[in-house]
Amino acid sequence: DAYIDTHFHLWDVTSPDSDHDPQTLGAPAELHPHYTAEMYNADMAKSGKTIKAGVFVECLPRDGAKEVAWIRKTGGNAPVNAIVARADLTDPNIEAILAKLAASAEGAPVVGVRHILNFDPTWPFVTDGHLCSTAAFQHGYALLKTFGFSFDLHLNPHQMAEFAQLAAQHPDIPVIIDHMGCCKLGGSRSNEEVIEEWRAGMFALAQAGPHVHVKISMLEYIDPAWDKPSSPVGSMVQSVLDMFGPSRVMLASNYPVDKHMGALPEKLGAGFDAVLGHLDNAILQKICIQNAARVYRISL
Repeated sequence: DAYIDTHFHLWDVTSPDSDHDPQTLGAPAELHPHYTAEMYNADMAKSGKTIKAGVFVECLPRDGAKEVAWIRKTGGNAPVNAIVARADLTDPNIEAILAKLAASAEGAPVVGVRHILNFDPTWPFVTDGHLCSTAAFQHGYALLKTFGFSFDLHLNPHQMAEFAQLAAQHPDIPVIIDHMGCCKLGGSRSNEEVIEEWRAGMFALAQAGPHVHVKISMLEYIDPAWDKPSSPVGSMVQSVLDMFGPSRVMLASNYPVDKHMGALPEKLGAGFDAVLGHLDNAILQKICIQNAARVYRISL
């Protein structure tokens, strides 16, 4: 009943120090304009799970370094053991930006960066569906190795095969696929068609190399009934384990975003039990603790 939460957020759209923008964050920030460490800890306690450590993931700031300084100052007693910062890998000054993020400072270390790539459906700041194939992005991406950073990969299923080619060219840069690849069921296409596209993309990423990992998270986005036996999500989680193996899979709450979508704390904890409870303890220890500690370099 314990895990390292590899993906959670804290924000404060009321403070200029955070660099958090209410319009960019949208509806979740309307529900919680200031989501604090205390609120996160209370939510996780209600979930019935013990958080052994955690990874703070950027909340779409314009200036990643400014947000890092804010979370180090205000993270309080939240489990901010490691930070994934925002960086625009196409920025002409990307080397200086990464150097600033890597510079030593008191508090949790920046261990990786995220540059969201989701296009169609499109997420904030994204203007090109093939950004990972541009020279500017590939230049910035290659620099991650210089600074020892991993890359949190946030994209749509139809973009996976393209990114898999880039990932395969850089086996020394750890990749962590956020939210099982942001697959969304229940739209105009059949679930079978959507899952087939997702499975093909995830297979391409899994085959890119053992440095590519995946988070089981944001299951509420995939299917609001993800915690029920009738949902395809259980078999999708099993597909992830089959494709990546239990040493390349992690767990995350994605709070408070998932809370806004409907995964209240009690549902989150019970749902994790529903989709993972059949696994033996050795595999659960890898998924819940060991893989995250290794990939995000967290000392327990």
